Amino acid sequence: MFSGSRRVKQAADQLRLEELDRRMAAIGRSQAVIEFDLDGTIRDANDNLLQTMGYGLDEIRGQHHRIFMDPAEAATPDYAAFWRELNEGRFVARKFRRMAKGGREVWLEASYNPVLDDAGRPLKVVKLAVDITETEQASRRAERDRLAVEAAQAELVGALAEQLSRLSDGDLRAAIEQEMEGAHQAVKTDFNGAVASLRTALEQVLAAVTTLRGGSDEISRASDDLSRRTEQQAASLEETAAAANLKTEAEHLAELVGRFRTGADDGVVRELARRGGPPPALEAQRARLRAVVNGPAVEEWTEF
Repeated sequence: MFSGSRRVKQAADQLRLEELDRRMAAIGRSQAVIEFDLDGTIRDANDNLLQTMGYGLDEIRGQHHRIFMDPAEAATPDYAAFWRELNEGRFVARKFRRMAKGGREVWLEASYNPVLDDAGRPLKVVKLAVDITETEQASRRAERDRLAVEAAQAELVGALAEQLSRLSDGDLRAAIEQEMEGAHQAVKTDFNGAVASLRTALEQVLAAVTTLRGGSDEISRASDDLSRRTEQQAASLEETAAAANLKTEAEHLAELVGRFRTGADDGVVRELARRGGPPPALEAQRARLRAVVNGPAVEEWTEF
């Protein structure tokens, strides 16, 4: 009876082992599988793992897991903590950077899984991994390119801001001197060309303004000269008019004097004869008037 129960149990255990082997074989066909002792010593590895890392099984069996590590990373406290977690029975799963044979970089999406006994104590560690090197490196290249583009854009924006500030201060020598690439070089070329065109246009405007200013100065000088000549002609005309008026007055005075010399004497004489001779006072006034009329001052006026 007990012998029969033992045979049934053994058969069941054998079925479970076979099932486990089939599962591991299925996993091994698509993933890299490697087994470690709890201290990190390599026990076994499947072909996918060996091909991924570039080693033969004999090259890695008995070696420590550090054979796949960057020496600098293997010396860090984080690496020690990693194995401490596994020894405590906790699995670790994430992306890992590892070094293949010859120092080639390999990226793995992997999980390190402690295998426990019936009492729940860790016995060994099985690692299941997928090679994501190509995808990860492409992603990192894209990230580097993105950062490079951002840096180039920041450099271009900074250069534009600096040169636009110079333009706002009236400095028409502003130009982007930094070396640019691709589309940024085109922006640099367009900006420098636009500033050069602006500088040429303003120089032409300045030349035109200078020419106009010179013409304006000539017009102003001509106007001043015309004004002076006009004033001089006006003064000359005033002098001529004054002389003409003076001559007219002199001629009129001469006429009056002539009339007085002739007509006045005759009139006075006739009046005195009518009255029987001039009184002495009237005769004296007549003599004085005659002296004035015949004097040198009147002669000068009548000769003018």
